[in-house]
Amino acid sequence: IFLDVPVDELKKRDPKGQYARVESGELKHFTCIDDPYEPPLQPEITLKTHELEIEQSADILFRRLEMDGILEGAPKLTPPGLPNPDGDEEIDLHVPAHLREERMAEAETLPKVLISDLDLNWLQVIGEGWASPLKGFMREGTLLEVLHFNSILVDPFNLTDNK
Repeated sequence: IFLDVPVDELKKRDPKGQYARVESGELKHFTCIDDPYEPPLQPEITLKTHELEIEQSADILFRRLEMDGILEGAPKLTPPGLPNPDGDEEIDLHVPAHLREERMAEAETLPKVLISDLDLNWLQVIGEGWASPLKGFMREGTLLEVLHFNSILVDPFNLTDNK
């Protein structure tokens, strides 16, 4: 994606004040100012964000991603093409406070297993819904899909227990 924006516009939008630091001489070798910039020869998508509203830029981007078959999977709600994780349901697998004492007593009767700090961190990821839509550990196919696409796109057999 090539964001084709004039340098004067970049200076106006500069939230970190980098261009002011360049002009004062504090920052050297800044792209487009005292270092060359070579725009891509054939970008797949060019967005002139200084001429477009945010929604227009997003529409162009989503249309291209959809056209290229990248956005497939869950029903297309808002914005168009994005998978809708968990059907808008918040996932939190922690034991509610009112059941905690009962579950702690139950846990005392269960077999124990030693886990590493890393394993504990992964349990927290699942418990707090960070790995949504997972409600347990991924099987190999889903893991490979996530590693490849950075998203769970298709789960035809509901292996992740996603509703």
